[in-house]
Amino acid sequence: KFSDTKQENYTLMKGVLKMNGTNFMRVEEVAEELNISKSYAYKIVQKLNEELKNKGFLTISGRVNKQYFMERTCYGAVQKER
Repeated sequence: KFSDTKQENYTLMKGVLKMNGTNFMRVEEVAEELNISKSYAYKIVQKLNEELKNKGFLTISGRVNKQYFMERTCYGAVQKER
């Protein structure tokens, strides 16, 4: 929800943008995390985003939800075992 002043709106928008920065991984981060090429990371991001689209979620090209990435890779299995 936006407030009446521009400064408060800017602060809210900055908060949203900052939050988005931590909730999504870029292709470069996926490549680094999995130790794969950037072109292969694009394919993985596209596949994960297609799965999310099929579930009704809005996706961003070139980025993937960090939590979903962790769940769909081996990292999700490790977290569930603990």
